[in-house]
Amino acid sequence: IETLELKTSSSAGTSQWDGVIEAVQQADLTAQTGGRVATVMVDVNDRVMVNQVLLRLTGIEQRAGQAASVALVAAAKAQAQEAETTYKRYKELANKQYVSKQQLDQASAAYNTALANVRAAQAQAEQAAQQTDYTQVRSPFDGIVSDRLVEPGESVVPGQALMSVFNPSQLRIQIQVPQQVADAIRQNPEAEIILADGSTLKAEQVLVYPNADAQAHSVTVRVLLPKSDSVLKPG
Repeated sequence: IETLELKTSSSAGTSQWDGVIEAVQQADLTAQTGGRVATVMVDVNDRVMVNQVLLRLTGIEQRAGQAASVALVAAAKAQAQEAETTYKRYKELANKQYVSKQQLDQASAAYNTALANVRAAQAQAEQAAQQTDYTQVRSPFDGIVSDRLVEPGESVVPGQALMSVFNPSQLRIQIQVPQQVADAIRQNPEAEIILADGSTLKAEQVLVYPNADAQAHSVTVRVLLPKSDSVLKPG
C-alpha cells in the first residue's frame, strides 16, 4: 500500500520581521570636565581594552585645583592637631580646677570644629582628584571605536560627545511585533535570524517585553544573537 509520511514544516506558524543589529554594550563617551584636548590615542575601528585611556585633556586647572586642595587638607590637619593638644591640656587643667568648665567647653568646641574642617577639606580634595581623573577618558569595556568626534587642540565642555565604543562580541536585534502575536512568542520563544547574505543563525535568547506600546499596539521583542564567526556589526 502506498503511504505518505506527514512531517511538520519548519515554516508552519512562523512570521518574519525586519530588524537592525545593535550592540548590547555601547557607550557614547562624553567629557565630564572642561579643557582642551591634548591627545587622542585611538581612531575609528581601533580595538580597545577596558580602562584603556582613549583621550587626554590638558588638565592644567584640574591639577592646580587638586594641589590646592591637598594643601588645604594639610593645613586643616595641622589646626586640628593644635586644637587637640589645647583641648587635652585644658582637660588636665580642668581636673586640677585651674581652668573653668566654660574654657574647657570652648576648647572642646574648637577641637570638634577643627575635625569638621579636616573632613570638609578631604571631601574637597577627593572632588578635585576626581576632576583630575576626568581629564583621562577611558574605555568602559573591551570593544571597538565606532565614532570619533574631536581632534587635538579642540576645547571641550562637560557633556560634550567625544567618541563612541561598542562591544562586538554581544549583539542583539530588537523588533516590534503586533500585540496579538506577543503571547504566542512568549509560549514559544524561538527565533531564526536570516542575515543579508542568506545565512542563518539560531537565536541564543528571545525575550518578549511585558508592556505594549499604547499607540502602535506593538510589543518589543529582544533577540540575542549567538557568538559567530560571521562579521556582524551594529546597523
